[in-house]
Amino acid sequence: MISSLQHSLMLSLEYGSERVLDTGVWPERQSYNDIGLSSVPSHWKGECSEGQNFTKEHCNRKLVGARFFSKGPDKILGYDSPRDSEGHGTHTSSTAAGSAVVNASMCGYAPGTATGIAPKSRIAVYKVCWPIYLCDSVDIVAAYDKAIEDGVDIISFSIGIDVVYPYHYDPIAIAQFGAMEHNVLVSASGGNNGPSLGSVANIPPWIVTVGAELPKKRFFPLVYAGNLPNGIRISDAALCLPGHLNSKLVKGKIVVCERGGNDALKVEVVKNASGVGMVLANVGKFGESVEADATDLLPTLAIPELNVQPAPMVSIFSSRGPNRISDYVIKPDLVAPGADILAAWPDDGSPAMSRWHTRATEFNILSGTSMSCPHISGVAALLKGAHHGWSPSRIKSAMMTTSYVVDNAGNPLLDESAYNVSTPWHYGSGHVDPEKALDPGLVYDLTTEDYIDFLCASNYSQKDIAVITSRPVNFTRTATQVYEGPSSYTLKIENPSHVLLTVDPPVLEFSEKDQKVSYVVTISAEKFAPPANMSATVFGRITWQDGIHNVSMPVAVTQINV
Repeated sequence: MISSLQHSLMLSLEYGSERVLDTGVWPERQSYNDIGLSSVPSHWKGECSEGQNFTKEHCNRKLVGARFFSKGPDKILGYDSPRDSEGHGTHTSSTAAGSAVVNASMCGYAPGTATGIAPKSRIAVYKVCWPIYLCDSVDIVAAYDKAIEDGVDIISFSIGIDVVYPYHYDPIAIAQFGAMEHNVLVSASGGNNGPSLGSVANIPPWIVTVGAELPKKRFFPLVYAGNLPNGIRISDAALCLPGHLNSKLVKGKIVVCERGGNDALKVEVVKNASGVGMVLANVGKFGESVEADATDLLPTLAIPELNVQPAPMVSIFSSRGPNRISDYVIKPDLVAPGADILAAWPDDGSPAMSRWHTRATEFNILSGTSMSCPHISGVAALLKGAHHGWSPSRIKSAMMTTSYVVDNAGNPLLDESAYNVSTPWHYGSGHVDPEKALDPGLVYDLTTEDYIDFLCASNYSQKDIAVITSRPVNFTRTATQVYEGPSSYTLKIENPSHVLLTVDPPVLEFSEKDQKVSYVVTISAEKFAPPANMSATVFGRITWQDGIHNVSMPVAVTQINV
């Protein structure tokens, strides 16, 4: 399930399910209508969880599943159900796979037909974030596990993680490894902390990390705007900071404000100072780009500096590499449209992300790598539909190796922040090209073993790798016979709780004194759920017996809940 690019050769396909981890869904939006879709695929095992203002009837052949997770310590606000009160999840899921909606616009702006990248894909929503964007890793990991169990094909993860950890300490990276191992591709936003280098997030090599670019066609909202200094501090007044506008001078006037800081708040400042309108102007580092802001408490106009920009170019906000954990792995992997994206919006979500803005709109325009991520998720769904047997690695490879790194003038892609030529730290492999990705010629089909080899080469210990892979742990022991003559020892095992111990070989044969024989112990453990950030240990015992001797040793298995 994902949003769709309008490539005619692909639109006849029906695609696998996509799962979106976010703030939930507003199911009444026409982006979730199931007109023209066949019955739900037989491999789908998910459900429509009921809760506050949400019933099973809200799901259909398009919105095939909806769950919500609230085991984390953050207080639940908003709807105690899959229903979205923030808007972010509705926007991203409809971007990825929304059905076509004619006469769509945001309050009259950007009119036309709104459609997802993969409009025939099915959508399953897993609500893991609560107002105001409280997203607990306990809920996120639980949602990953449940989505894999439900039978999704693609996971779209537009949740930024500013702090990065080594992979074996990162529960989300571990959950993403599990998704890859179960043939589920994860597309994740790279973050909005650009243009600083080393700011990219969601960086495990087994997922697709997505940056944002400015598209070839951009929407510039026609509103009224302004800024007026109050004589206290010119620089603060120019930014329309709270307390720095003189209401006597502002009253009845349109105020021109320089972009910087909380632009939505500037509207409130101007309104409180009795202004009638505001102009939001780009200066200095903000260059020529214009982002659509739902700041219509007052008539507002967002204007760029002069001159025409090439397109596409890497967005100023898009987080850059290098990868802070594995600097020899280029991140992000790809860039996709992430500025001024029109998509579905809930009745309860403020378009301006402001408590002062209560206007209801069926669509909203947002910018960020949260918006570019579902574009890649949608393309991945299209490729999965065209090549049912492709692994996540094949899909990722096809998108990366066919991407492009030149703009519409045939010149290298530029970095919006300084108009310098960008590098793979900015765009990874390049800008996705869905048509070419359909027939890449060659792919790099990395396997789980390849990623384990990568971890070994990155100096992760066997213990660390076992945490990431959730695979059985093996260790070797060597026994030495210390008396004369042949002997044969058989095995007795006492398994720890929730753990299975296996030993190979199960019989040790000796022929003489000082002979050494080795055996391998394999530990396979279920999850026995210690408290968060705590550990739990269970004990067992291995004993070798020859009828005379009992050679026994305890075994301790510790599980850490990271």
